[in-house]
Amino acid sequence: MIMIRPDELDLKDNIAELEIHLKSNKKIFIVEGKGDLDYFKLLLDRAEEVITPFVVGDKSTNNCRGEIINIFDVLPEVQNNPNVIGIIDRDFNQNTFDKFTNLKQTEYCDLDCYYVYGSNFNNFVSQLVSHYKITNKIGFNPLDNIDHFREYLLECLLPLTKMRLKNDLLNIPFNRVLKKSPIQDRKDRHKKFLKFLNDDFTINMNVFYTYLSSNGSLRHFECQELLDVINSFQVTNKLHVSNGHDLISLITAIIKSYRNDYDDIKTEEALRLTMNIEVFEEFELTRSVKKWILSSCEKKEAVS
Repeated sequence: MIMIRPDELDLKDNIAELEIHLKSNKKIFIVEGKGDLDYFKLLLDRAEEVITPFVVGDKSTNNCRGEIINIFDVLPEVQNNPNVIGIIDRDFNQNTFDKFTNLKQTEYCDLDCYYVYGSNFNNFVSQLVSHYKITNKIGFNPLDNIDHFREYLLECLLPLTKMRLKNDLLNIPFNRVLKKSPIQDRKDRHKKFLKFLNDDFTINMNVFYTYLSSNGSLRHFECQELLDVINSFQVTNKLHVSNGHDLISLITAIIKSYRNDYDDIKTEEALRLTMNIEVFEEFELTRSVKKWILSSCEKKEAVS
């Protein structure tokens, strides 16, 4: 009996399904997960052409980013095809990815980061974060200086960011410790975050270390050794290495200072609702995707 690895089976299934879609000559939008598809919902709702979403995370047991790259590598019909566009997260890779013109890589770690770095974040903060209970905890009103608040979030996450960047040494199973799927785990992700946070929302490394050690996630490091790794490592560009899921979980934890009805999914939805069409012009990636999705609309307007 020939044994087929699950990831190889996923790739074959994905390719077979894509080949069927390609025959229709309709546009195909390939993304890692439903959350990535939702990020572009405002644009997709305005598209006049039929666009077929292809969400690899709904179909694959393999790493979604790697799976999309594999699809482009082995399926010539999608390579540089103007009717196909794929989006992959940069994750913690610092190298640009330009192998195919229609396979786009995020400028930041992932698409969730764009919610926080875009101008729409100002409206979100005004509606949900500028509250006296939060102001008292962090020592300033986030609405007074949005950039300062962004910097504060990145500083709060810096120890976690450093651990992710040095995880080739630490071997922390982040996908198990701070899950981002299935949907219920992603929804409740902030609950785990809250266990590790001080009153000002900075990460309490002693508590985090105790948690990792107690469930067997960090058996080979003492707490001081972990702190030494973190303290000796300098991050020069926090903006590009902070994980979007961590940002949303932290923001949810902050909102829950006065609103118990919020979770990670509701925070993400609230961020999306503060977006407008102009936000997509603010970044190179989103600008190119907007142009691709709305190309038929633009042609129609030009003719009229």
